[in-house]
Amino acid sequence: MFLHQFFNSDFYKILNGQLFAACVGAFVTIFGVWLTIYNDRKARKIERENEIRPVYSISFIGIEDTVELKKGIPCFINKNTFSYMPILQIAQSFLKNPFVAYSDSIGIDTPFKRETTLVFQFHVDGNYPIRNVEVTSIKSISRNEHGYIPTNGPLSIGPSLVVTDTVFNFYHKTVPNNFELSNDVGIRHRPLDIQMMNVYISPGNTVYFKIPINIGYANLSSLVKFICKDPNFMSSEKTTYSYPFDNPAELDRFLENMNSFPIQVNVCFKITDIEGNVYNKEQPVYAYFDIRKIRDNEDIDYFITGSMSTSSIFPNGIQEIKGLKEYIEEQFLINKKEPSQNS
Repeated sequence: MFLHQFFNSDFYKILNGQLFAACVGAFVTIFGVWLTIYNDRKARKIERENEIRPVYSISFIGIEDTVELKKGIPCFINKNTFSYMPILQIAQSFLKNPFVAYSDSIGIDTPFKRETTLVFQFHVDGNYPIRNVEVTSIKSISRNEHGYIPTNGPLSIGPSLVVTDTVFNFYHKTVPNNFELSNDVGIRHRPLDIQMMNVYISPGNTVYFKIPINIGYANLSSLVKFICKDPNFMSSEKTTYSYPFDNPAELDRFLENMNSFPIQVNVCFKITDIEGNVYNKEQPVYAYFDIRKIRDNEDIDYFITGSMSTSSIFPNGIQEIKGLKEYIEEQFLINKKEPSQNS
């Protein structure tokens, strides 16, 4: 009954009429034209992006205060500054001022840092330039993370593996971890050439790109005293792994391994083409400790600072540092005896 009424209604006659069919046909045609134009524009956009996509190579040269750069090559500088082993700054300051600490508003105001840069070399090929380059972050990479590059050969000195990728940061309640953005007082008042921050690299050109970095340093005697005396050391509430640096044998093994076996660190570049398209690139470098014996008259100590390598292959050789273990044990005995001597 209902269908009979529907088929005999004026509404059905309209639906079945030529006008409605023409409208549907017109809509389909217009939609088809729009879809063709849309796909054509999308294809041309992809073709244009591929056409202007920068063709470049990046290579790590080294830390500026340890390498000699070629003269005549233009230099650009990153706008962000990073911290590397900032806790060593605090450890070295601890001898003179046990209350020195990090502040988000003030930064770390100590002289115990190398204000230098990580130097990369950029070469641009192709037909189009790079409009801007920026490093947004630096991060250490664990063996189970995406982007880790496997290496062959031994991974540690000692009876068992040291979990260096996890304990690369000495844990401290008030000091930032490795490679966090730095707001140190020295950085904020350092004059910068704005033109060096406007990175524009034309095809066929090679430039140096420098990333400002503050690298902490300390004597081993200061570090051991800091470990023994600072109540905030190893305050690792948000970490899942705690390394026993207050154990002389474990501290020795950690330092020995960090001196011989670099940790992979990825430098995260943001590269912009001439039309504002952004490309992300992670460039691996290798971080380790540079540990050297120093002598002041009859006094012996060890100097520790952070360093970087272009390769994961043992920059300081695979051998124990002569006398390091015995010196660490001696310093622990000295610092653990002090309270009882004063009481």
